[in-house]
Amino acid sequence: MAQVPEVRRRLTAAFGAPAGRMETFTEVSLPHGETPRRPDGVIRVERAGKLWTALVETKTNGNPLRAEQVQNYMDIAAPARLRGGDHPLQRRGPSKAGRWSR
Repeated sequence: MAQVPEVRRRLTAAFGAPAGRMETFTEVSLPHGETPRRPDGVIRVERAGKLWTALVETKTNGNPLRAEQVQNYMDIAAPARLRGGDHPLQRRGPSKAGRWSR
């Protein structure tokens, strides 16, 4: 996705991401209380000092997305949580969190 500009822009524009340099990560360990969480993916888009970050969770074979898991990721996405550290996420500016499912 990060290698094809047309694809990455189409997939992220609907969520408010800027058009910019994209980095993608899989199964990043993020701090969350006593138990770190690992979303299936993280997408970062940066342009002109603005950073947009999305946590990605995918389900297959009819496995449900649990409300607890969504809440954990929303907690991680809170402004105080996404800041520099030992993981590839660095938080700048106000946070907007959203959810999309099909």
